Amino acid sequence: MKYIIIVILLLGYTNSKSQDIIVQKIKLRNTSNKENISEIPKIKDVKNQKNPAVEKINSQILEYFWINSFKQNEIEEFKWYDVKYSHEIKQNILCLSIEGESGYGPYPSYLDDEVYFDLQTGEMLNMPLIPFQALFSLSGYVDFIHKYWLAGVKKEFKGVEKCAEMEPYCSYYDIKIDSADKKKVYISLISDCFPHVAQACSPYFSISIELTTISQYLNDVGRYMLLESNYFSKSPLEKFLENRKLNTKLTENIFVFGKIDKKYPFSLAINIASNGIVSGFYFYDSKLQKISLSGIKQNDKITLTEKIENVETGYFEFKYWSELDKNLKDEFALYDGSEKLTYITGLWTNKEKTKTFPILINEIKTPRHY
Repeated sequence: MKYIIIVILLLGYTNSKSQDIIVQKIKLRNTSNKENISEIPKIKDVKNQKNPAVEKINSQILEYFWINSFKQNEIEEFKWYDVKYSHEIKQNILCLSIEGESGYGPYPSYLDDEVYFDLQTGEMLNMPLIPFQALFSLSGYVDFIHKYWLAGVKKEFKGVEKCAEMEPYCSYYDIKIDSADKKKVYISLISDCFPHVAQACSPYFSISIELTTISQYLNDVGRYMLLESNYFSKSPLEKFLENRKLNTKLTENIFVFGKIDKKYPFSLAINIASNGIVSGFYFYDSKLQKISLSGIKQNDKITLTEKIENVETGYFEFKYWSELDKNLKDEFALYDGSEKLTYITGLWTNKEKTKTFPILINEIKTPRHY
């Protein structure tokens, strides 16, 4: 009984602290166009004017808008247009939904963003990721994209590099869910494929899939988000809190797409267990016949043995590098979301171990990387 009372008191304290926080609307004029007024948020603790967490949040808001003060007469330059925001507070997390346009830089930059803060520490929080591939079983993801996605999206990429005179940032596998209803899920290629100057060359591709069709490819997290809950009708903060819970349930499935010896396109799917044991499969894209893989991840290396009808037919080796070495060839840079890059290289060896070929990795998808 004593422990229940303590928990209730703690919950009451947490809720009361959140209730002490208010978000003030600060109106600022654009210094280039004084007729244009934006509204930006300023956080206030009504019971503690010197709350360090609130001061830290406000400092980060100023930095977000590239200004040094909330007072118009103390700002030398403010080039934002039509900024509006809304806010939500739950479980001591503040969510600011911000829309507007930035006039900084050579091109207008349209803003539609959610920013999250911990009201106890003042830290800015990253949205816990649940990328598209994390909704699928190991086999389900590659089966789904090969059946419903790749043929169509590859057509949209034809000619874009020549049009933009540069390689696109995005790949065939950069997929996002736009929305879902009771019957269908709507998915599309991400739009961030080129810088602003070449946006007109960006590929566009989207499809809608019946939930009854996609359900067979999903894992437990995917079934919950698409079939068993109202996830896609939740507010941004509700999705943040939901993602934090779901993130702990994601399995360590890794998907690799590339070419062996720069000639033979393949798709590879492996699961890495907590003890380092690796299992999965791969296939050549021209055949789609799955070849089993088993092996182990140790430190910065994954070694795999491929088998057909229980007979060894070849070997894969993937290495992780924390720094880019001038001697590396065909390395793939994997961004972990914290401004850190991991470089990955691969080799394939035949069953006699007499020939080894480099692997050109085109894309890697993990449960925590878009």
